[in-house]
Amino acid sequence: MSDFIKTREKLTTPRGFTYWVTITDPLPYNEKFKKQEDQYNLQFMIEDGQDLAKLQEAILRVAKTSWPKGVKDARQHSETKGQTFTVAQAFKKRILHNPLFTDISETSYPEGSVYLRAKSYRKPVCVDHNRNKIDNGSIGIGDECILSLSIYSWEFSGNVGISFGLEGIQKVGQGRGIEYDPTKDFEDQKVTEVKAEEQGEEFMVA
Repeated sequence: MSDFIKTREKLTTPRGFTYWVTITDPLPYNEKFKKQEDQYNLQFMIEDGQDLAKLQEAILRVAKTSWPKGVKDARQHSETKGQTFTVAQAFKKRILHNPLFTDISETSYPEGSVYLRAKSYRKPVCVDHNRNKIDNGSIGIGDECILSLSIYSWEFSGNVGISFGLEGIQKVGQGRGIEYDPTKDFEDQKVTEVKAEEQGEEFMVA
């Protein structure tokens, strides 16, 4: 049985930066599963040094309210399937989905930063630093923002977790892009050399 929203709480984030922003036009209908995809979403990076205490406390509070007697591992191929763990243990064992991602090894985010994904079926409201409404298209990759989020718990097909709903965005600074470092994607390679006598017509491109 699925229960998408068990407990919900609302709060604002520290300052961070928006990436992979889809807040103007909704994502298309999902033909494969015959249901709507998450219409609006973004990825949000919070740099090292920002106070995450209120965000972390809210995540823990929603989880403990949703599973006061502990979290049962219902994952199909888990070695601990059927066992019940405290909320803290369930987060540590990744039985319970944590919406704050600390593994940035496959991203271009700065060392020590964390990131989150937030989504909504409703178009989020966007405002400027004076809380005046602005067009959603004015917020793009790398803009410094504060998010209004709903934190909710869910259960679905043996999986359990906490996720973020995107309510609104306050733009507080102009954008800066992600600095792409190709050294993270590639390895040193040997140069392939073709000898002059091997360069026949079959190697020529018209």
